[in-house]
Amino acid sequence: MFRADASAEMGLGHVMRCRALAEAVVERGGSALFAMAGCSPSLAAALATVPADVVEVPGPGGGDADLLATLALVQRWRPRAVVLDGYHFPDDYLAALHARSRLAVLDDMADRAHLPCALVLNSSSRAPGLPYARLAPGARLLLGPAYALLRRDVRSAIGAVRAPLEQRRSVLVTFGGSDPLALSAPVVEALAPRLPPDVQIDLLVGSGNPSAHSLRALADTHGGRVSVVVDPPSVTPLFSAAGLAVAAAGGTVRELVALGIPALTIVVADNQVGALAEGPYPCIDGRQAGAAAHIADQAVLLWRDSRARMQMAARVAGMIDGSGALRGVDAILALGGR
Repeated sequence: MFRADASAEMGLGHVMRCRALAEAVVERGGSALFAMAGCSPSLAAALATVPADVVEVPGPGGGDADLLATLALVQRWRPRAVVLDGYHFPDDYLAALHARSRLAVLDDMADRAHLPCALVLNSSSRAPGLPYARLAPGARLLLGPAYALLRRDVRSAIGAVRAPLEQRRSVLVTFGGSDPLALSAPVVEALAPRLPPDVQIDLLVGSGNPSAHSLRALADTHGGRVSVVVDPPSVTPLFSAAGLAVAAAGGTVRELVALGIPALTIVVADNQVGALAEGPYPCIDGRQAGAAAHIADQAVLLWRDSRARMQMAARVAGMIDGSGALRGVDAILALGGR
């Protein structure tokens, strides 16, 4: 059972990496249930492709009513394990779930006073240096890029034959499922006139973006050079065709690394700050004033420097092997014995 939420403010990242684990659960012969405090029809449809069931719990997420409903689901369904992902769940919420289930927590920052659980998964490169042994004594720790959670369609594309980087004529732009800083339009507007006329911009937009509908108009104002794609069935064709990606420094980065796509990453949320110093790609803080123009400037420089992009792709090659979700699921399932 997965307990995670999504919203325009929160983004879709927590649910999407749980989805990657849920897909691996199904591959291992299990079934998946998502308990969520609200779920849009498009997100429910995406989870149905896992396939996974969705049950709504009362909001606000992390509140008393949510906890009582979630514990009732645990009592009713008796899942092999519960996976929790989100910063809005207080410590006592985790402690109550931990007392009544085998609890696995997906974490990024190790910034809690305590982390009561049976297992912690953090796939960032800095995770092994975080104080999880103290925060979650006795928990099994799955730390580092070996546990990077990739969606099934991305995993299946690793190693596929793609056009040489120097032949690709598209730039992928994506700021996560909800684009919390509303960077999509200003970055594309600043970038499009400065790229060669034969270069296409593919703007990947999640259904959680409140401006998804209005962003489609961008394609009409740039003579067909901008393509706006909302929640495609698979992201791998867009990723594989890109000679450069401009992407939020969240879960998408793991997928770009796995596919060897050169990228400029952008911090759009506080939990992504570590990417400024430790990420595999050059990174810009999108929370700063004038960020859209700076992002466009750097993206243009990278596009013009094909050698730098090829070196970037070579540097990340093999960094993520694509089996992290399966490793994570095997460890989580092992919490309940055989």
